[in-house]
Amino acid sequence: MIAIYARKSKATDKGESLQVQIEKCKQLARFKYSDFKTEFIIYEEQEGKTGANLDREKFKELMGDITSGSKPIHILLVYKLDRLTRSVQDFTEIYEILNAHGTEFISVKEDFDTTTPMGRAMLTITVVFAQLEREVIAERIQDSMLELAKRGRWLGGKTPFAYESKLTSYINHGGQEKKKNYLEIVPGEAEIIEKIFANYLELGSLSKVEAYLLKHLYKTRSDSDFRRYSIKFILANPVYCKADLNAYEYFIKNGYSIYSPKETFDGEHGIMAYNKTLSVKYNDTNLDMKESRWRKKEDWVIAVGEHKPLVESGDWIKVQKMLDKNKEKSYRASRTTDALLSGVLKCKCGHPMRPKTSGTRNSEGEKSFYYLCEMKERSKGARCKECNLAGNILDKIIIKKITELEKEIAPIFNKALFRCHKRKEDNRIFSTARDSYIRNQIDKTKRYINNIKKAILKATTEEAIADFIEEYQVYLEELKQLEISLEDTIEEEVMEYGEEEWVELLTVFDKIMWKELSYEQRKYAVKELIEEIYWNGGKVEVFFKGSNLSEKC
Repeated sequence: MIAIYARKSKATDKGESLQVQIEKCKQLARFKYSDFKTEFIIYEEQEGKTGANLDREKFKELMGDITSGSKPIHILLVYKLDRLTRSVQDFTEIYEILNAHGTEFISVKEDFDTTTPMGRAMLTITVVFAQLEREVIAERIQDSMLELAKRGRWLGGKTPFAYESKLTSYINHGGQEKKKNYLEIVPGEAEIIEKIFANYLELGSLSKVEAYLLKHLYKTRSDSDFRRYSIKFILANPVYCKADLNAYEYFIKNGYSIYSPKETFDGEHGIMAYNKTLSVKYNDTNLDMKESRWRKKEDWVIAVGEHKPLVESGDWIKVQKMLDKNKEKSYRASRTTDALLSGVLKCKCGHPMRPKTSGTRNSEGEKSFYYLCEMKERSKGARCKECNLAGNILDKIIIKKITELEKEIAPIFNKALFRCHKRKEDNRIFSTARDSYIRNQIDKTKRYINNIKKAILKATTEEAIADFIEEYQVYLEELKQLEISLEDTIEEEVMEYGEEEWVELLTVFDKIMWKELSYEQRKYAVKELIEEIYWNGGKVEVFFKGSNLSEKC
């Protein structure tokens, strides 16, 4: 089977129409394979779809059919290469997918044909040069960023708490107006930073500092409560440290790479630390995850920044020594293999209730545990004083109640699910226009970034490269903010269950079947059936998914 992909950017009379593209592809296929019966499947993109990105309905359908093997596509045929994509990098990735699934590629206009040795050779050369271009650009960007780091320049990324990134203009050596980012103090947040450092120096404990912040209702930039890991990250960040001779000696003694002259550590500015973290990607069958890890200290790049510091160097250094000393005492959440309701059980204050083992066993030989409000534990009782729940007893009561509800849930479920989907559809319509605008801005910004990369590759002087890198950082910062805005609009999908599926799910709570299930299977069944469980200090109320049905225990 031969797949033909056709796309036209704009609905004008210029260029080949979709029909012309498809017909010329068919003519070539019939000529090359005249001895065989040719069967075509057409993927015809609506006019107006750009080739600058791969977010196209028919293209996604085509690649899905190839990767899934749902249609036996032996050859992908396009009239011109840019009908598929205008990006060499994107094409390289597409070709790798085609090659992995045994699909050949032919482009009529450029005469690329991977069914022949010469065609494969030409395509391989194209891919090699594309990879070389990417590596040269990446190397130039990295080298230039290190040069800018030596000057203490803010290079973009997530802005440290208590600072905000400001855009300013300046005139470069060539008399051209350029833009750059710099850090400016946010007064209200700066006060919180000072309290975090002062309290840690006094209390010597991350959990106690966390409790202090919770008690006094101090919030992060996203209006969330501070947590131990975010407090530790703040305390370890050199950006708040005053760049003076005391700090200089500390960094030298501990093996950091310092890129600023000693005389620039004059106590007027803060520290900029680059190359601190390494992003590690984990590939899973269903999810790609990234984790940031600290690099070794000798790999860090330390420079004097352009921003004002918030913490005296002596205090910051003392905090680092305390953090190193307390590493072995870091908080680790208690675990139990008996708790079934963690993740769905909430306190009346709105925070999750977590299982905690008591270190004893009950009369049945089970490991005893109780559910404790997370906020009560973290705030040391300042924000919540609700009593704990006996975990073993509560789990058994909930399971017993579920087994009694099979006849009550199924008849009312469908109406409740309809109302739930109606609300979701209303929300989706409201956010569509905004999402579309943000996506367009993201595409536009990515095009700017790609153009700057090409300019970096062509630049002949270090000054020109540095100028382009500064623009590159500005647009990277803008792209990150746009992507954050888009993520904020993403809604969770509603789990769709029909009446039969619900009845089938409820059957696992049969006493005989329940005993045969593993802990993971039991917990999965509970989470699939229950939306939330609330503890109000006197009663437990259970809310089931897709329904307004609740049960009090």
